[in-house]
Parts: sequence; C-alpha cells; structure tokens
Amino acid sequence: MELLTTLFAGGATGILGSIFGKAFGLIDKWQERLTQREAFKHELRLLDLQHKSKQYELEHQMEKANLETMSDIRQASYQHDSGSGQGSQWVVNTLRLIRPILTVLLLIGVAVIWFTIPSASVLQHDITQFIVYATMTAITWWFGDRAPKR
Repeated sequence: MELLTTLFAGGATGILGSIFGKAFGLIDKWQERLTQREAFKHELRLLDLQHKSKQYELEHQMEKANLETMSDIRQASYQHDSGSGQGSQWVVNTLRLIRPILTVLLLIGVAVIWFTIPSASVLQHDITQFIVYATMTAITWWFGDRAPKR
C-alpha cells in the first residue's frame, strides 16, 4: 500500500510540476507578449516620428524650392528690366522713362475722373476704383519692388 501511495504521490507531484511548469511557461509567454507589445508600440512611435520628420523635411525642401524659384523669377525680371540691349542711348533712356510716365499718367487719370464725373455717379465710383487699383499696382510694383543695385 505504501508503494501505491508513493506511486500516486510521485505521479501527483510530477503532474503538479508539469502543471506549474506549464503555468509558468504561460506566464513567461504572456510577459514576452507584453514586452513585444511595448516594443511594437515604441517602434510605431519611432516610425511615426520618422514619418513626421520626413514630412517636415519635404515641406522645408518644397518651401526652399519655391523661394529659389521666386528668386530666379525676380532675378530674371531684374535682368529683363535692366537689359535694354544694344540700342542707342536715347532708346535706353526712353525705355527707362516708361514706368514713371505711366505712373504719372495714372495719377492724372484719377484726378481727371474724380473732378469731371459727378460725385454721386456709379460710373465715377467704378472707374475711380479701377484706376486707383492700377495706380497703386504701378507704384508698389514698379518702384517698391525694384531695389537699387549695390
């Protein structure tokens, strides 16, 4: 009987050891999954930060390209305005006077329309708005954007 008890006790202990081993194995796997989950979350955060960083870098490159393009356009505009070709000096001087003359004519046009059309007229309002717009465009673009050469 003692042999049977020892046999059953040893078997029960082996089964309990196996159960505890499996339980601890499951706990280890659960811990590994938690660790992997945290590692994956961390990796996702890093990938998201890399994505945002590349997005900011791309936006910066696009803005830089836009600024370079605008600079090239402005430089070409300056070269166009200053490059009067091989013409004689009176032609060059005449070309340089076009902007100031147009500006003065626009200012005179505003004054003429303002003083000749009755004040209550809708026509005066519309025409004056258009010529004031054209005059301000001429003044700000032609003179405000053309810095003198150094």
